Amino acid sequence: MPEYTQKLTAPQRFIMPAINPFSTANKDLSPEEIDERLTHYDIAIDRPLVVQFSRFDKWKDPRGVIEAFRIARKQVDCTLVLVGNVATDDPKGQDVFASLCECREERIRILSVQDSAPMNALQHRAGVALQKSTRKGFGLTVAETTWKGTPVIGGRVGGIKHQIEDRTACLLTVSSRRRIGLCVWSKTRNCASDWASAQWKACASAS
Repeated sequence: MPEYTQKLTAPQRFIMPAINPFSTANKDLSPEEIDERLTHYDIAIDRPLVVQFSRFDKWKDPRGVIEAFRIARKQVDCTLVLVGNVATDDPKGQDVFASLCECREERIRILSVQDSAPMNALQHRAGVALQKSTRKGFGLTVAETTWKGTPVIGGRVGGIKHQIEDRTACLLTVSSRRRIGLCVWSKTRNCASDWASAQWKACASAS
């Protein structure tokens, strides 16, 4: 990680941050537990989920996430959930959050929570997660999300680029809002197909 090198005379060694897979925030959840936690926060589970976990500030480009989602939604029916909080050291954070709340609609949810329960459930259930940062530290939410088997689309900044393998089968690193929208569509269309198939089977079993 040479970009973190400082001008020091002493030798420097870099150790990648890591998640705790045994913590409450990262423990495995049953489908029933996931449904219960999402329902508690009034998150619809009837369509594939697109999510981003981050502070509500301009460096995470939440507006760009919404625009990319709207591009993807023209091709596949899905729901966007932005989960985060307003940092106490950011005087403009509350303004960013207020502007995002104006974008709320049936398929765009904005959640300001400190509870790790909905984040864990969303990381398990999401069809794709976004980390569209324009400036970032390491971004351990990327590692947490991929640990749970969910593909991540992230900005090519900070530690995110060390956690995502560009052009691989399930993880992409992109910056353009249109490209992100197309990647979201690509990742969620299979989820939509699986969801429709499950619904059809459920209806067939009930008839």
